[in-house]
Amino acid sequence: MKATLTAIAVLGLCSSSAVEAAVYQSIGAPLGSLQGRSYVSLGEAHSAAAAKPGGAGIANLANRPSLPGVRPVEVELLQDALGRKYHRRIGNSIEKANESIIRNGLRDSRKRAHIKGILAEALYLERNPTWEYVPKSNAPQVDVFQRVPGRRPVGAQIKTHISSDPTTYARDMLRDHRADVFLVPDDHVSGLKTLWRERLRDAKARGAVTKADAAQRQLDRIGGLGFTSKELDDRFTRANRYALRERNAGYVSLGAALAIAIGPGLLEWWRTGSVTEQTTQQAVRAASILAAERATTWSLARIGGGSLKGGLRGNLITGTAIFVTDFAWTMYEHGGTRAFRSADFYSRLGGSIGGLAVGMTIGSVVTVNATLWTAPIFGGLAPAVGAIVGFASGAVAGTVGYAGGDFAARQIMSAVNPDFLHKAEDEAIAAARAAVASQLRSIQDPPVAKG
Repeated sequence: MKATLTAIAVLGLCSSSAVEAAVYQSIGAPLGSLQGRSYVSLGEAHSAAAAKPGGAGIANLANRPSLPGVRPVEVELLQDALGRKYHRRIGNSIEKANESIIRNGLRDSRKRAHIKGILAEALYLERNPTWEYVPKSNAPQVDVFQRVPGRRPVGAQIKTHISSDPTTYARDMLRDHRADVFLVPDDHVSGLKTLWRERLRDAKARGAVTKADAAQRQLDRIGGLGFTSKELDDRFTRANRYALRERNAGYVSLGAALAIAIGPGLLEWWRTGSVTEQTTQQAVRAASILAAERATTWSLARIGGGSLKGGLRGNLITGTAIFVTDFAWTMYEHGGTRAFRSADFYSRLGGSIGGLAVGMTIGSVVTVNATLWTAPIFGGLAPAVGAIVGFASGAVAGTVGYAGGDFAARQIMSAVNPDFLHKAEDEAIAAARAAVASQLRSIQDPPVAKG
């Protein structure tokens, strides 16, 4: 990165005679000898910058990444870059940008490498504030550039191949010869420089001055991006996982809400082996919980471009909406303020908290991993598969969490105030006995038919 930045200062010092034919000179040549050169080496540029810093011009902010700061940096960098490069197909649509991130991240290695190259350009601009995107997204051979007062801009080509094979990069350098600087991941720089040094030594040994000069120029163009290929891959992986989690957040929360809606009935069936007959009130309660989740998810999708979806804040907002709805119904079912004197009320609240915490946490992780795991099998349908799995995992994990929360609440009550819990249990047993006795009497003493 330092080498690429310093290349700018030297261009500001060179005279207009730099367009004359190039003559090979060593990297350690004095600055005065640069006047007859058609290119500037990065090594010489470093010395020039030390002698006269601040040679770079001020970048046009319109050509630099614009980040709202509401999502992870790598996500917003990619969204901004995709909107610039595909302004007709994506433009300012965050949803379309995320779909592109997901789609290209799940496809073959060539497509993944392409979008990683786009991220590499954005990351380089983020770390180098005087550089900017070229105004035309389809400009040939130049990806980013830097303004130099009084001189033509300095352009850079950025390449990020999966393999560090230097011959692949060398072919790119010969084909994309217009850029002043050729930037590659830091861990690919050494091999590429070694290749061009070998070609330079071979040309000099044969007395091929023209080829030696060409090899020296290519060697001088090479620079590092300021991050390795692994760092780039890690940043893209995080961006891809975040986009997946944001996309499927609504399915996960719906599954968790379903667990809260049916949790009391399932828990009763688990304990007693029977289920109380479904009443209109219970059906309305379940519908209210699901409606609260849907309304909150719909609202989050329209706040801040959906930036809250799938994140901790978004899950807290959705979970709170579901919990408040369930809390209101639970109080109503237990007689309003009398609910606070009921152990069952507190155990159900513990179940709701446990169900939401476990369901939304586990579901968020599972929906992302399911999408990535099934991508080789289902291809473009993997995100939909991940959404279905996310809904199911949210519901199952939420149900388990509900049972665990109910149990934990009862254990706490038993430790803090055992009489309070035992009194409620005794009342429940007495009510069950009374119901059984009533049924037995009705069987033993059938009503006499009137004749």
